[in-house]
Amino acid sequence: MPASARGFLDSKVSGPIAGQPQMPPRILSSDVNHRTATWGPLFFVVWMGDVEVRITEQIQTRLRAHAGTLPSGRTALFTVVEETAPLPSSERRTALSNILRYCTAEVFASAVVMEGDGFRASAVRSVATGLSLVARQPFPHRVFRRVQDGAQWICSCFGDAGGPTVAGVCGAVNSVRAKSVPTIK
Repeated sequence: MPASARGFLDSKVSGPIAGQPQMPPRILSSDVNHRTATWGPLFFVVWMGDVEVRITEQIQTRLRAHAGTLPSGRTALFTVVEETAPLPSSERRTALSNILRYCTAEVFASAVVMEGDGFRASAVRSVATGLSLVARQPFPHRVFRRVQDGAQWICSCFGDAGGPTVAGVCGAVNSVRAKSVPTIK
């Protein structure tokens, strides 16, 4: 079990740990461009539209707060960029990389799912890979094409710590996407 995953079994979190009842993710923020949510030791970001610098700064604050509620003080970050999300400008790419750069103490693993096929999707995944090289995280970080692939990898980061299941992570992502909630900031 990775040392960074220790402490999750002692958590009082209900839902994402194998064998526990399923609880829905807690939506933290939502608008036409993004959603953030927590689910046990996971912090989710789903980008459906434009990246806004102020939102990336809020994500850093919320991610730190969530990690502070966990026994280990660290969370697994799971980001989904939907196929229709536009490529961010240089300023916005820097803001995205700052989430990883300035939250290194609070993240023990990060998966980014850049959905889609074809040239554009490949270009978006290349941007994400480049951002991770610039940020040089001290934790494992990988980019994927499908939610299921990212879920399988993020679950493996928990080792034998009794972390979430692949089906649970996929279900949580679907739940976050399906939430039709008013704008929460």
